[in-house]
Amino acid sequence: MFQDYIKILNENSFLKKANTKEEISPLWYTAMFIEEGWLKLETEGKIEFYEANTIMLASPYKNYRLKGHSEVLKLHTLSHVNKSILDNIDYDLIRFDVYQITQLWTGKVSFKVEDEDFKELLKLISFLENQLKKDRMNSIFFNYFIKNLFTSIVYFLNDCFDKSIAVGKGNSLRKKEISLAFFELVLQHYKEHKNLNFYADKLNISIKYLSISVKEITHKSASSFIALTVTNEAKRLLLETNYSISDIAEELNFSDQYSFGKFFKKHTNFSPLTYRKKSLSINFF
Repeated sequence: MFQDYIKILNENSFLKKANTKEEISPLWYTAMFIEEGWLKLETEGKIEFYEANTIMLASPYKNYRLKGHSEVLKLHTLSHVNKSILDNIDYDLIRFDVYQITQLWTGKVSFKVEDEDFKELLKLISFLENQLKKDRMNSIFFNYFIKNLFTSIVYFLNDCFDKSIAVGKGNSLRKKEISLAFFELVLQHYKEHKNLNFYADKLNISIKYLSISVKEITHKSASSFIALTVTNEAKRLLLETNYSISDIAEELNFSDQYSFGKFFKKHTNFSPLTYRKKSLSINFF
């Protein structure tokens, strides 16, 4: 059961996918832990360098190319299927999703971790990987054990993400809290509500103050986060389902297929059908 929504890969499995010289993309939101050596990845025309003791966040809605790596490389990727985990893990992972998406959205795709903490985290991931290989899924106690082990890793990552979303000069803790609360609400209501009025009312603040808060913390507009969330879900439906374009438009509460197509092309530069066909050449890991 857990193997269906938690995936852990090592450097050999990752490089087997990445060395094809084609674009690669994770199927799910993925945290990559660089244990030893270094790695260069290109995304959206920009090359990033990742070294040891670094956690890198990879988005299923971005494509990557391997541009180089050290001769000795050790890494682990930890991926999870959001919707399945929400049904099976005793923890509200919406905040976990918020931190991942916020990091990716604001361009903070990697961060360093103290050496001792990084080693402890790798031990937990290795232990989880070994346990997932065991055929004991019919044991209720073992299931609870896996749930809590994964949840422990999530709490650790949440702490790392929280520290990395720093409140800079001129930013207030209140505005950070408003921004994170706004992100959580969007992840829950984006299909039905795509304008700022709803979220400002929910937070009991003005649209202007909501916009100012999000802009100050992320340097991007609040409305662009709503658009990003809708676009990402549209991409997921195009990649993971056989839904027609009309069905996806209805699922996301657009008035018709035309308005959905216009929205999608505005935010991706592709029509929904072109994006679906383009994904066939991507190597997923």
